[in-house]
Amino acid sequence: MSARIVYCETNWIVALAFPHHPLHREAKDLRVRASRGECELRVPLASLLEARGTLSDVANQLSSAFASLRNSLATASSNGVTAFADIARALQSDAVDQYAQRNVLSIIQDIEQDSAVRVLADVTSNFEVLRELRSKLDFKGKDVVDLHLLAAILMDRRDNPEGPALLLSHNKKEFDPSKKRVPSELYEDAKLLWRDSFDLLTGLGQWKAKFESGAARS
Repeated sequence: MSARIVYCETNWIVALAFPHHPLHREAKDLRVRASRGECELRVPLASLLEARGTLSDVANQLSSAFASLRNSLATASSNGVTAFADIARALQSDAVDQYAQRNVLSIIQDIEQDSAVRVLADVTSNFEVLRELRSKLDFKGKDVVDLHLLAAILMDRRDNPEGPALLLSHNKKEFDPSKKRVPSELYEDAKLLWRDSFDLLTGLGQWKAKFESGAARS
């Protein structure tokens, strides 16, 4: 049976690191499924490098949001909105501070040491694909990181073309083929299915319907 390859990038790491992320449960479930051998999880090295800044930014934003909400509710409570008193006190608890100040960067080392996750670290071999993508895609400025991610994924897929392959990414702006930044033909040529979630089983079903059923009809 051909391997089921699943490519993830920075936003999977972010979803995995923060339980308040809407896709945290899916991200965690995908990792568990990989550990059981249901798929081969692959992450570009550039994602781990990018994640350091992204995780720190999200943690700082969360801490600021908690502080702002706590201060606003405390002020409202002192000005007579008594219904907010219990909420304001709850936001002053140690549990809130501990959650906001967790060492989220430890998830990066955890992923690097996870035997169920393969880091695509051969950056040099991606240059040919990177040059190819530069001529086809309008990725500029900060988008260059996403260009490196996509190059690593496509290069690995070309080296491993058999069986189902999914790109599971919550990054609609850059990777959603309907947005036209990445043409659908690029994914179709690689027999790679992009999905805006980390749901393995649904993704595999859609890959089979698109590529195996299509081949049978032709």
